[in-house]
Amino acid sequence: MSFSIEEIAKFPYPGMSLPNSFQFSPDNLFLGYLKSSNSDSKMSLYVIDLQNFQEIKILDDLSSSKIESFDEQMRRQRLRQLSTGITRFSWMKGGQILLPHGEEIYILDDFDSQPRLLIEDPEIKAVSPQSSPDGTKIAFVNNGDIWQVNLDGTDLKQITFGDSYKTRGVADYIAQEEMGRANGFWWSLDSKFVAFSEVDNSQIPAFKISHLADNNRQDEIHYYPFVGSENPIVKIGIVNTDSLECNWIDTSGYEYIPRLNWVKSNQILVQLQNREQTKLDVNLYNNSGKLLGTIIKEQSDFWINIHEAFQNLPNGKYVWTSEKTGFRHLYGLDLISREINQITTGDWQIDSFEGFSKDTNELFFTATKDSELEKHLYRINKEGVIDPISLNRPGIHNVKINCDQNVYIDVNHALSQQPRVELRNLKTDELIKDISPDKDVRIEQFGLTPPKLLKIPHEKSEYLNSAVFYPDENEYGPGPYPTVVYVYGGPHVQLVTDSWGLTANLRLQYLKDQGFLVAVVDNHGSNRRGVSFESSIKNKLGEIEVNDQKLMLDWLIDQGLTDEERVGVFGWSYGGYMTLMCMAKYPELFRVGAAGAPVVNWQLYDTHYTERYLGLLEDNYENYDLSNVTTYAKNLDGELMIIHGMIDENVHFTHSAELIQSLIENDKSYDLLAFPKERHMPRGQSDRVYMEKRMMDFLISKI
Repeated sequence: MSFSIEEIAKFPYPGMSLPNSFQFSPDNLFLGYLKSSNSDSKMSLYVIDLQNFQEIKILDDLSSSKIESFDEQMRRQRLRQLSTGITRFSWMKGGQILLPHGEEIYILDDFDSQPRLLIEDPEIKAVSPQSSPDGTKIAFVNNGDIWQVNLDGTDLKQITFGDSYKTRGVADYIAQEEMGRANGFWWSLDSKFVAFSEVDNSQIPAFKISHLADNNRQDEIHYYPFVGSENPIVKIGIVNTDSLECNWIDTSGYEYIPRLNWVKSNQILVQLQNREQTKLDVNLYNNSGKLLGTIIKEQSDFWINIHEAFQNLPNGKYVWTSEKTGFRHLYGLDLISREINQITTGDWQIDSFEGFSKDTNELFFTATKDSELEKHLYRINKEGVIDPISLNRPGIHNVKINCDQNVYIDVNHALSQQPRVELRNLKTDELIKDISPDKDVRIEQFGLTPPKLLKIPHEKSEYLNSAVFYPDENEYGPGPYPTVVYVYGGPHVQLVTDSWGLTANLRLQYLKDQGFLVAVVDNHGSNRRGVSFESSIKNKLGEIEVNDQKLMLDWLIDQGLTDEERVGVFGWSYGGYMTLMCMAKYPELFRVGAAGAPVVNWQLYDTHYTERYLGLLEDNYENYDLSNVTTYAKNLDGELMIIHGMIDENVHFTHSAELIQSLIENDKSYDLLAFPKERHMPRGQSDRVYMEKRMMDFLISKI
């Protein structure tokens, strides 16, 4: 059965309305999470009582008449968040629950009470609230400085001070967008100090984004660090929350501060990188800002990926991960002796470190050990023996474990399986409680079928992973078929996995139902196949990735599956860039394309992302030109649709404007689908419906 285009614009996709944000309470008696009651995008707060395993709905929503602020819009854009209702929560030490809501803070004292607004003053705009580890105070950012308040709402005070043109406690743009660091301040373990980032954007020219469709025509001001220009100046301060005495850490000589962790004895580990991101130092400081030593030094010929795996263990040691062997693996770190010991080895990568059992001396982690197309949970004992826990259930396993209660939550899905959400025994893997959503009726109504996973032969890396949706042979014959390539192609992303996300992708299913073969391939540069595979794009974006997309099509043509005269391609962001480069470099093959929010000229993108892959502009002008879409605009002979939100603060509309000017100069035709009130990811329902209708109609009619 088929379905309407309007269904493509709905969120979430079939089977994807899942419980999320799992957190165990500090006393290990409850598991909290967010869940939709009606399989829509509005989330409510639930808990499972870990004594009797009953599920309890705690809170439906937080009522507020406030309009979503600009800062809240930016936060949701950084997180690519479309859900509504309760979107964040965190446990406090005393069992209370902290509920940020827009720029307000609510506290849920117990499950039977109603959330109370912590600060009544309407002048206070509370951003990024965090409770102290001892559960007595809340710190938050207000008007560019950190404030704190007691849990009962008393003793509200500002604790950081400085120049008004700088901010304290707010992560800068590239920390949020490119480093995955949303936090700009960190409580010490004893709740007496707060470390924070101070951001000075004064040397970055203001970049204006105009709201041309609004009556008041307001401009947004962004401090965007373009390639080759200055980055914000970021410093780390440490403030005593009682005396308000502030000390500073000297990070001069470094460009980026991707991570910070408090450790025992009120010491701080700070990860620091050079601008090229080829060097990483992990320095240890005391709470007065004094350097105690460099604990870890790493260097790469390509770049060093940032990770989240640094965690302290109950035995006083720490876990670290590194890709220095070519694949990300676990290491044990002793801060006293400074010894680092490798724990796991092999041609596979650690995806995440999940925990340590002090009773059995076992470490738990997820990894690609048995297949880069799947993700499984494993344990390793002190003898180094690795035991798979979830291998009997194929697909992807995203987990949260609790060694004290000997349980873990498992979100498991595969191409042929709608996601299951289950509480399981950590030792035996036995099912304790199933909190999976009901089977989504749309799966059967729409006739969703999974793609086939293929391995495309490749002389350099043996094979490329591909997923192919086949049209109904009874209706459309044995082929060759008109073909649509769905592409992302950039680093840190893997599209082809044994996961439900591909099956639930209604764009791909819709095109398949219209008689198209739909193909996806993870080209060189994609994630989870090791450093060599990913780093092959260094200094030459839009080359090997595009060649790999063509290689897949050549293989499909040779198999008699693809009609080489009828091939289209579409993608978003880096996928938009890839769409344009495929059409420009192989116009005889890629004859139709829809490029969403495309990067066109890498000199117009930010420093941290771009320079990681293309190097510094002053050293690599030629590589930047060779990676620029407009260099090849004269070859763009196919049918092209450009889709872009005009207030996109990530990939600015300037990219599409520069492309359009180049197309005009080269006398090339194009279609433009511009959204005056949308950013990088369209959120308005009417805009999403309009976009899907226009894009699907374009691809189907032109191919």
